[in-house]
Amino acid sequence: MHRRDVLLSLGATLTAGRLFGRPVEDLFRIGAEANDRLTRTSPRPAGPLGPFSARDNELVLTIAEHILPRSDTPGARDARVNEFIAMIVDEWYDDTERATFLTGLRDEDQRSRDRFGTGFLEATPAQQVDLLRALDAETTALRQARASTSGLLWPTIKGLTLYGYFTSQLVQTEVLKTVISPGRFHGCVPT
Repeated sequence: MHRRDVLLSLGATLTAGRLFGRPVEDLFRIGAEANDRLTRTSPRPAGPLGPFSARDNELVLTIAEHILPRSDTPGARDARVNEFIAMIVDEWYDDTERATFLTGLRDEDQRSRDRFGTGFLEATPAQQVDLLRALDAETTALRQARASTSGLLWPTIKGLTLYGYFTSQLVQTEVLKTVISPGRFHGCVPT
């Protein structure tokens, strides 16, 4: 089993039921529709994207690429996961959720400054991974203590990255080889 297959199975199992409190089939359809909207539009130029400043956008891209890096399959950057996340944050989140997400991004940048003397984007890839692992450990500890993780950036951005990646047209067609229309329908054909 390949790493992406494991991530797909785990991501669907662990996050689908929690995201938006909807059945997996609804989440897949909604994610596919959102990604379809993104593929019908031309790629956006570098710079501000939805609720994100240029720096926020690059932070989201960098974190997402650490979650799903390019290997023999496309990475999160290739799947334009940042645009998917920006659309969700901009159109689906209320003002409080949006502010929490953006504050989480800026907190991660500040956390990097406190720890390494430089912002997250300017830190080395090893330092970035170290910070993300620390976030993951904190989230895991809170979950084991049965404490709420609803206001934390890490579980949100990780879930949105997996959701956006696996419902993207790129991944569905080129990686998973999903057949959208499996053959023809021949109704009322004599047997």
